[in-house]
Amino acid sequence: MVAYGNYKNYQGSKLRHIGSSPAAAHQVDPRLALVDHLVPDIFRGKDAIDIGCNNGAIVVQLALSFHSASARGIDVDQSLIDQAQSHLSFCYSRLKPDSNSNRDAIQYFPVSSVLDHGHRPCSPVDHAQDEGDGRQALPATFPHNVHFICEDWVNSRSPLQAAAFDIILAFSVIKWIHLQNLDAGLGIFFRKCASSLRTGGYLVLEIQPWSSYERAVRPKKFPQLASSLAQLKTRPEHFPAILKKQNFVEIARSDDLPRTIHIYQKT
Repeated sequence: MVAYGNYKNYQGSKLRHIGSSPAAAHQVDPRLALVDHLVPDIFRGKDAIDIGCNNGAIVVQLALSFHSASARGIDVDQSLIDQAQSHLSFCYSRLKPDSNSNRDAIQYFPVSSVLDHGHRPCSPVDHAQDEGDGRQALPATFPHNVHFICEDWVNSRSPLQAAAFDIILAFSVIKWIHLQNLDAGLGIFFRKCASSLRTGGYLVLEIQPWSSYERAVRPKKFPQLASSLAQLKTRPEHFPAILKKQNFVEIARSDDLPRTIHIYQKT
């Protein structure tokens, strides 16, 4: 765990997401499966970005299992971005040559083969090209349609962050953004999500309850954030009104997993 609340393998921690997130990064995340069930084929052929991507498992699954046109992940922790890039090359190494269409092809080579022979080369993509709307092009095939970047989404002015996306995912990350950047930073986050989505695009949120904020500042966790918590006036129950002002309409939600999943659409 580091100063930003980035637990190692946070997205895949069985203890923190019992029943909602797999214990291993190669297993399909139930949150993605749920979202795809609520809005069928929501990811297929779309440009998606995962804010606070951690170990990159969700980003890789978007491209490989849910057939997004492109999948990007952003995190403030370079060590996690390195881990995500390694996970991408690991999944690419298990893929049947010239195929990315089904589970048998995705897990064609056993884990033992990758451990014995190493990863297939999977170099990061050069984003020199731009599609004209500020959105930088990614090649169409896996793994080259996946990209990871180490930046702070709230405070970055990178062209990649100002791009147009069809889907933005924010799973169990808003609490940390809120504690680090206070109410003003939370407002920036939601405004940036709105400006970065195309009309009709989706913002998918897994929001931590206020009790989770309070647990986060306990002595054995992040007591240095206690002063930030004391300054917050905005609480999770206020988020819908904030999102409405940014032209978001909630089109689906589910309580099937430990934390409620909200799907908003930009109008």
